[in-house]
Amino acid sequence: MINSFMTIGEQILIVFLMMLIGYVCGKQGMIDNRLADGLTDICMKITIPSSILLAFQREFEARLVQEFLLSCLLAGAGYLIAVPIAFLTIRDKNRKRQSTLRFAAAFPNCAMMAFPLQEAMFGADGVFCGAAAVAMFNVVFWPLGTAAMAPGKKNDLARKCFLNPCVLATAAAMLLFFFRITIPKVPAEAVSRLAALNLPLCMIVLGQKLSRKPLLQLFSDRGGLLAAGEKLLLSPILMMLAMKVFAVGGTVGMSALIAIASPAAASVVMLAVTYRQDAELAASSVALSTLLSLLTMPLVIALGGWLLL
Repeated sequence: MINSFMTIGEQILIVFLMMLIGYVCGKQGMIDNRLADGLTDICMKITIPSSILLAFQREFEARLVQEFLLSCLLAGAGYLIAVPIAFLTIRDKNRKRQSTLRFAAAFPNCAMMAFPLQEAMFGADGVFCGAAAVAMFNVVFWPLGTAAMAPGKKNDLARKCFLNPCVLATAAAMLLFFFRITIPKVPAEAVSRLAALNLPLCMIVLGQKLSRKPLLQLFSDRGGLLAAGEKLLLSPILMMLAMKVFAVGGTVGMSALIAIASPAAASVVMLAVTYRQDAELAASSVALSTLLSLLTMPLVIALGGWLLL
């Protein structure tokens, strides 16, 4: 329990220090909205796809296929729980605000927040199960997010959904893994270094968007608090109970629980900026969820360990 608190606390501190840099740069005028939007394009088209490719560049083992498929199934089940809850309970007259809060309530930061804890608890197998959750996130989040937030005709919408760089990178990464294709050393190093930029750039953009609103509004927005409560407590607890009923546990089950219990995805901010939604609300919702996860994640993980291990 104490180790869980320390691991989560370290990750949140790292995230908030990067966000603070973006916040200060926004307040000082070093990063304006135009530059932040440009950085978002880099994240969406380069650094996030690079992270996805890198996650699946590991040695193929037959045992891992079963774990991968079960992890994908659990991640999909998590979205079948979280997405309908968010879409049914979060309503707002402002459609941009409504869409932003729904996605903040439904989709977890299952890479940058979950990976370190999965690795600390279960080693390489935990990270691989986490990578399966990330794959499912990209398969569900980007098409659904594009459909909900992007304007345009049906044909254009389909193109945006399925030709999204993150969706294409997920498909390519899975093909490379299952066909046992390793990226050559030099391109792999380039992909690795681009992927390393993902977290800092995303957090700097998030910090810049936060600088546009008073920080006290983090705790005064009822919609944001509702989204955080659903994301951090309601969905993980329902998922945990479902896994208990179906006798799913061990490394795969706990890794799935850690992923869904993670705070709101930073990609919600990227999506909101890209499609001209409420980016400032997205940033504040992600920041609030991340802060509160310091308390909720260890509690959920401890309860999950008692029920599932």
